[in-house]
Amino acid sequence: MRFLTLHMQNFGPYIDETVDFDDFSENPVFLISGQTGSGKTTIFDALVYALYGRTSGNERSGSDMRSKFADPTEPTVVTLTFEHADKTYQLVRQPQQLLAKKRGTGMTNSNKKPELTVFQQDEAIDSVTGVKPIQDRIYELMPLDELQFRQIVLLPQGDFRQFLDANSSDKEVLLRNLFGTQLFARWAEALKVQAKQVADQQSQQMTKANSLADQFDWQTEPEANTPLPVKLQAMRAEQTGQQAQVTAMDESAQHAYDQAQAAQQALTRGQQLAQAFTDQKQIEAERQVLAAQSDVMRQAKRQIDQFQFVVAQHALFNQIVSERTQVGRLQTAIETGKTAQTATQTTLTNLQTEQAALKKQQPTVTTWQQTRDQTAQALTKVAEYQAQRQELQTVHTNIAAIKQAAKDADQQIQVAEQTLKQTTADLDALKQADLQPKRNQLAVFAAKWQPVVDQLQNLDKNLATQQRHLETQQQALLDAQAVQEQAQAAYQQLLDQQISAQITVLVGQLSPDTPCPVCGSTDHPHPATITAEPVTAEVLEVADQNRAQAANQVTTLQTQIAEIQHTLTDIQTQQQTQSTALNEALESLDVSDFAAFTTLQATTQAAVDDQQKQLTALTQTQLETTETLNTATATKNQTTETLNHLQVQHERLVTQLASLEQLPAVKQDQQVLEQQLKELDEQLHDFDQRLTKNQTDLSAAQTQLATLSATLEANQQELARVQTELTAHADEFERALTQQELTEAEFVALNDRRDELTQLERQVADYQEAITRNQTRLATVTEQIGQQTMPDVGQLQVAAQAEAETSRKLQAEAAAVKQRWQSNQRLVDQLSQLLATNQQLLEEAAQLQGLLDVMSGTGQQKVSLERYVLQTYLQQVLSVANERFSALTNGRYQFVLHSEPGSRSANSGLEIDVYDDEVGESRSVHTLSGGESFIAALSLALALGEVIQRENGGVHVDALFVDEGFGALDTDSLAVALEALETIEGQSRLIGIISHVSELRAGIPDQLRVEPTGQGNSHIRVVHLNQ
Repeated sequence: MRFLTLHMQNFGPYIDETVDFDDFSENPVFLISGQTGSGKTTIFDALVYALYGRTSGNERSGSDMRSKFADPTEPTVVTLTFEHADKTYQLVRQPQQLLAKKRGTGMTNSNKKPELTVFQQDEAIDSVTGVKPIQDRIYELMPLDELQFRQIVLLPQGDFRQFLDANSSDKEVLLRNLFGTQLFARWAEALKVQAKQVADQQSQQMTKANSLADQFDWQTEPEANTPLPVKLQAMRAEQTGQQAQVTAMDESAQHAYDQAQAAQQALTRGQQLAQAFTDQKQIEAERQVLAAQSDVMRQAKRQIDQFQFVVAQHALFNQIVSERTQVGRLQTAIETGKTAQTATQTTLTNLQTEQAALKKQQPTVTTWQQTRDQTAQALTKVAEYQAQRQELQTVHTNIAAIKQAAKDADQQIQVAEQTLKQTTADLDALKQADLQPKRNQLAVFAAKWQPVVDQLQNLDKNLATQQRHLETQQQALLDAQAVQEQAQAAYQQLLDQQISAQITVLVGQLSPDTPCPVCGSTDHPHPATITAEPVTAEVLEVADQNRAQAANQVTTLQTQIAEIQHTLTDIQTQQQTQSTALNEALESLDVSDFAAFTTLQATTQAAVDDQQKQLTALTQTQLETTETLNTATATKNQTTETLNHLQVQHERLVTQLASLEQLPAVKQDQQVLEQQLKELDEQLHDFDQRLTKNQTDLSAAQTQLATLSATLEANQQELARVQTELTAHADEFERALTQQELTEAEFVALNDRRDELTQLERQVADYQEAITRNQTRLATVTEQIGQQTMPDVGQLQVAAQAEAETSRKLQAEAAAVKQRWQSNQRLVDQLSQLLATNQQLLEEAAQLQGLLDVMSGTGQQKVSLERYVLQTYLQQVLSVANERFSALTNGRYQFVLHSEPGSRSANSGLEIDVYDDEVGESRSVHTLSGGESFIAALSLALALGEVIQRENGGVHVDALFVDEGFGALDTDSLAVALEALETIEGQSRLIGIISHVSELRAGIPDQLRVEPTGQGNSHIRVVHLNQ
């Protein structure tokens, strides 16, 4: 993968900046320089954000990276273009951000989806939208997660040295995340949980086993401290003896039970025979009672026959009663109909007489109608004349009102024209004195220089903070130098003691006349003697490590102090530059300082607000006056038109009135005419009502007479028919009564009591059933008794109870013995199973603990399974790193994995040594000098990234960024580091060094300079010093 361009819009300090990586294609190493806080690392933040949606440090979201000075209408956008496998990819990503609404006012939350477009030969061939689809596509192109990408492409400030200095535990955390060996740690944790579960289960089962053993019912209990397996054997032996006792008790109980059953059967038979004798006497008594009821039952049967006759003739009797009722009703209806027929005929005659009289009055009614029409016509003419006179009066009044309205409208037009002229003049004067341009000029000035003022205040705070930090670090440097001197003195003292001890050894090896290995003399008059304890190599190595660590601490602090001083210089330079620019800008406005400018801006704003209020009021007055003028003009036009119309109407009414006054009718009294018309209407209405009522009553009487005649004839026919049927039915009923020797009154009485039939039938049936049941029971008990005599039930009962009590006692004794044996046997079976399972758990727990010791690294080697796997990865890293480390040190140094376990697991398994070819032995990496440590750390970091690429399918990213880390190097070490990057890494990828070290500015000709503007934002400028 090769990066082409990176475009940042409103991202961090960048408003609209583009990094073109092709600008550095000729020379592989280029410098990204700029003041502290200017936005150097932000470039890599944008690169990682474009690919993964997160910043490089993963400390800020994309929303946090939106520029504080961004225009509300302009979004934050990062666009990355790169090449991979002959295709070009353009990735556009926007964070969630608040933007101004495109319509209306206010802000809206924008959350636009990222877009990835694929090009081949400048033609778009594919596109992907959305977070998850783009994440999947990026992983297909470059199977690295965000952490692995940062490890490969970015060496952040001092972090690549931490891996060299870290102990095994810290290395394990980093390597685990990079190579994904968390599975082995999870295995160990799962195994630990499983081992604990097995141990807990074994403990619980032993507790349960002891509880079961305590529940055993012993005949001879063993001693308290007897082991469980021995107790189990004793329990089994006791159970064998108890089983024979259970068998004997069961046999005795069964024999007693058989005896008790025989006695109970004899008692049952005696009780049944005694009951048979008792039942025989009771049945005989019941038979005599039934014989005494025979006469009553015969009488009941006679009544049943009569009731059944009544039921059979009930329908005929009811029909006769109904026919008799119907005959009476018809006779009454006939008499009533005849009376009504006579009365209706009389009414019809009277109505016909009234109709003849009304016909004679018809000529008089016609005269009334003619008089009424003439009176109504005269009244209409009089009303028309009066209405036109009233209308003429109204027109006179309206003409006067319209003339007054026209006069008022003329006055309103004159006043409105004068007001409008004055308002227009006031508006023109106000616009000439407009302060809006000055207000806008001051607003632009404030927008431009307020961030500078804020930045100056922040620089003051930052300056004070850096000065305090400088004092702290200077004091720390003094303390570290003191520690270094002490460590150097201690090391020198131990070294002197070791040399003295070696001299003592050499003295012991001196021979007479043999040259001294120190001075060459063959005479040894005063051999040296040493009383101090000898110093071991281990103690001297520890002192040397302490000395080296103290020296490294001093170097680190010196580098930090130099960086702080450089930062202080940058801050003071920025303060001077920005203060000068601000003062020059304030002088152009003729104000002394920014506070005076703020006062001027506020005063100007107040004046503009006052002008705006006046302008609004005058504009409103102008609009209202114009509307009044328009309204008055329209009113004037309307009144003129209305007046013309009224004058025409006035002339028409005068003409019409003159014509009406010639008619005689209009001279009559209107009230008299109205009274005459009312009386004539009442007379005509009364005649019409009388005529209509007579016609209606006459028609109704004729209809009623016809109906009564038809009804009377029908009733007479129906009476004849019903009387015929009644005679026939009455004769039939009389014959039936005669056969049953009953009168009609007796029949009626029985008919009222016919509900008693069911009860009588039930009594007779129950009597017959009782006789049959009595005869059957008597035959049964007689057969049961036969030739037997009455038994002695009391004696049989005493014998049965005695046998039952004997059986019950033996059964209880046998059950108790058997229950005790069964309970003990269950305990023996459960305990046997528990002991067998417990033995299996003990063996499983031992196996799990042994495996856990190996996987978790608690054994002698103190190396867990995961760390053992990581050793393989680390060995690959060291092999790759040695290619660089050996070349950079002219073959002197190579990394080797420390083979001996440390005192703790934290420093075992992943410790790194260096093999020094000049000495011929390995030593700790902590003994390297500052420059050597940097070279070693850089080689490791680069190798780590290369191995990660190999492990992830051989993906290759053609870029590397080194963020700071050069401040602790002297001039020679810095030159070696740059040469290493350029010769070893520059052959395969582009290298960007992010730093503000001044020596790098002179040593690297191709530079990407980040230059702050002094207003919170920065610009990017490409510089090639060799061109």
